[in-house]
Amino acid sequence: MADMTVTDSVWFRKKKFQEKMKDLEEVMSGRNASILPFVTDNAGKFYAKKTQQLIHELIKDMNIYANRKLLWIGNIQNSDIPEQRAFCKYVEMFLYLVIRVSLVDMGWMYEIMDTMPQSNFQQILDCAEDFKNRDSIYDWAFDRRYAGNIVFENVLDYSCVIYEDLLGKNFSKLIPAEMWKEFEEEDAALLSVLDGEDPDEMEDFLSDEEIQAIMDDYEEIPESETERQLREANERAYKREKEKFVDVDHFCQVFEKFASMLFAGKFPYSYMSKMKQAVEGMLDIFLCEHKLSLYNDTDQYLKAYTYLKKTEEKIDILRKEV
Repeated sequence: MADMTVTDSVWFRKKKFQEKMKDLEEVMSGRNASILPFVTDNAGKFYAKKTQQLIHELIKDMNIYANRKLLWIGNIQNSDIPEQRAFCKYVEMFLYLVIRVSLVDMGWMYEIMDTMPQSNFQQILDCAEDFKNRDSIYDWAFDRRYAGNIVFENVLDYSCVIYEDLLGKNFSKLIPAEMWKEFEEEDAALLSVLDGEDPDEMEDFLSDEEIQAIMDDYEEIPESETERQLREANERAYKREKEKFVDVDHFCQVFEKFASMLFAGKFPYSYMSKMKQAVEGMLDIFLCEHKLSLYNDTDQYLKAYTYLKKTEEKIDILRKEV
């Protein structure tokens, strides 16, 4: 048991150290900078016109990066190639959705959300997903059917929270009939496997009678004062976010079109499979242009690099003292 405790501690410390290194890179690159000045008015409210201007500039910078790194050739904002036009539409909708996600305080989801959306440029990168083929889309939809709003890895996951929990829509209706049929076939195959299991190998599963006995013995634990205050605070946060979400119809239209086109395979996987790299490069250029990145300032970069080098030397001394 002692060895396991030591191992767990090491893994935990390593995880926290890696998280801190990630935070450091976000500071260096400027991705920790707030997105609010680019998408809100003086009162802090969502400003659609400014948002569209930001999206246009970001896609321009993505195109610059992609051509430099040979991710693709040509201008996706003004292209005669159908795949590039489709991908440009994909990026436009992606950026709009992730910006709207970043402006919503999802505190009412604290019980199941490990990480809340942040109103910074890092959120754009975190929400990007490399969809390589139809299977990756299917797997996401299949997992969502069973997991619901408990997994948050990309813009679709967070957008579903707004679409379903905040705006009261039904995401399941956006999944095409063909995909539902595949879900049912996979369910049937799984049940067939379970039906053929050796009962001796399934002895760890509870019987219906045992489950019912547990439910009968279950007593609801009274809510503590702290829990009540937290619940009420989250209910107020939910109400506040619902009231201030100003572009409900437009958000729903964009999300529905985004999901429907994704499920229908109307976006090119040859481009979507490079999304994460393209988004990171896009942000590097944009943040440098707006003087938010230390990578673009020689003096500040050299100072930061020197600090890191000295820190590395001090940590190495600590390691040698172990």
